[in-house]
Formats: sequence, structure tokens, C-alpha cells
Amino acid sequence: MSTLDEVRLKHFWALNNKFMTAMQEFKNNSEEDRAWPIIDARPYEIMDADVGNAEKAQAFDYVLNEIFRVHPRAHFAYCQALEKRLDYTEKYDDAALRLISKEAYFHRGDGTSELYKKIIAGAFQKAKVKTGFPNAKIARDYLKKEMAEELKDDLILLQNQIDDPFGDPVQKLNKVEEALAMLKKEKYLGPIQSNESKRSFCEDAVRICREELFDTKTADEYLAKAFDFKRRAANAKRKWAQRRNLWTDAQEQKFLQEFRSDGGR
Repeated sequence: MSTLDEVRLKHFWALNNKFMTAMQEFKNNSEEDRAWPIIDARPYEIMDADVGNAEKAQAFDYVLNEIFRVHPRAHFAYCQALEKRLDYTEKYDDAALRLISKEAYFHRGDGTSELYKKIIAGAFQKAKVKTGFPNAKIARDYLKKEMAEELKDDLILLQNQIDDPFGDPVQKLNKVEEALAMLKKEKYLGPIQSNESKRSFCEDAVRICREELFDTKTADEYLAKAFDFKRRAANAKRKWAQRRNLWTDAQEQKFLQEFRSDGGR
């Protein structure tokens, strides 16, 4: 370690000592509002410091301890600092990451904030061993939801390009194919929404082929695909209702009449 690095590190911990000395004024569980300016300032000092991630992570532990000591019910503030602690936690430091996940769950508050779920998911992603990871289901559900939102945003962008009246029709068909490829992974949007979206994009392709390219053969191919995706979406709805005993004989007959070619599978 160079002399300059030693100076920086010494200054960094001097500021930490200053923080801890200032916090000594406040008793345990005092809920003292005067503590907040001191608590709020310390993370910026840590983030701006020219020291390693390990030192920053350790310094955030002091902040977390003081938040919980003085304001044990300030769950959102705790999670805000915990998220920063996660940022400086090394990948595959599973002991620290598991503890972060447990702390985030403990400080979930009244459940109105999604921040604790975000922290759990972030810790889960950084962990080397996923098996037995604390709150793994929360992490997976959150990541699935995030992927679904990203997918929706990407599909909206493609839809806008397809709807562009001045766009090149061949490029529009390419965008349709991009959308269909994105929608192959049905686990993010579910089989109903995924197949309904695929049907909609295929119907866009039919319109482009007929009205802009005057290609009836390709239009018919996309029309067949659109019908197949409509059938898959309807069948997914059917299975959902059957599992809950909500599917009636009348609905079954209507389904078979419309999609008789697949034998009702």
C-alpha cells in the first residue's frame, strides 16, 4: 500500500470515528430526529471516498448499526443504507449476502415498499450458492417481475416502430419477428398474455403484408400463425379455469367449436 493510500484510508476511518462519536449523543431506541442529519450525511462521505469496496462495506455496517440502534422502526431508511452496503459487497461473498437478505426481510416494514425485495434479489444474484439462499422465492419472483417489465418495455418500442406510417415495411416485418422471438420465453408474461401478444404481432404482419407489401402468400402464413396463437391463449385460459373448477360445459363446447382442428387439446 502506497503512502497516499494509507493517508486516504486513515482519513476515511477518521471520518467514521467522527460519525460514531457524534452518534454517541443519542440513546438506544430514542427516535431522536436530531440524529438524522448525521446519519444522512455519512453515506455520501463513504461513497465519495477513494478507498476500496471492502472498507466502504464495513463503514456502511456502522451506519446500519446506528440506524437500528437509534431508530429501530425506520425500516425504509435502513433498507436504503442496506442497498448501498449491497453495492459494495463482493460477488460470491455468500456469508455477507445471506445476512443482507435476512436483514432486508426483517426490515420490510409494513410491506408497502418494494425496496426490500430489490435488495433480496440483488443479494441472490450476487451469491454463488443459490440453494438454500434466504428468501430465494422472493428474489426469484422479483427478478421475474423485473424481466417481465423489461420485456413489456421492449415490446412497446417494437410496436411503435411497427406502427410507424413512414417505416419501411420489410423492416417492420423484421420487428415482428424480433417480438415473436422475445415472446418465446412465456415464463415472464405467462402463456395467456404471451400468446395474445404473439397473435397481435402476427395480425400486424398480416396487415403490413396485405396493405404495404401486397404479399398475400406471406399474409396467409402470418394469419395461420395468428390463429394458432389465439388457440394457445384460449387453451391457456381454459386450463386456468379448469384447475379452479370455473370452466363450464357451455364454455367447453364453444372452445371445441372454434378450435376443433386441434381436438381440444
